[in-house]
Amino acid sequence: MNHLQQPHQFYASQTPNTGSLASTPFPQQAQILVYQLGNVYLLLALLALVCCWTTSRSVVRGYLAAVALADLGHIYAVYRVLGSETFWDVGQWNDMVWGSVGVSAFLHVNRLGTLLGVFGRVGV
Repeated sequence: MNHLQQPHQFYASQTPNTGSLASTPFPQQAQILVYQLGNVYLLLALLALVCCWTTSRSVVRGYLAAVALADLGHIYAVYRVLGSETFWDVGQWNDMVWGSVGVSAFLHVNRLGTLLGVFGRVGV
């Protein structure tokens, strides 16, 4: 919930080595995007509850496939902004980059594993 409590800090910490928080501009457009991102987080959480607690195996599998693909898009977005040199130098990463890339990669592997039956059969 850091994006709601401290939106400027959340915005400024998206890339490593951004310097002083006070020197980072925080335009209204960025504020809107930070709050919209929070809304998307909530939407994804609610969709996960609805889709994964259903008895339909095809809905669960479809949801997992969609978010597994979105994981790759999330990682690529960070790569695209940071560039190859910073992206592959994990020593430069801050907590936000670790969260964006590391957590997305972890979730992606687990979602694929679930789809492939590594953890057992999906659904009832």
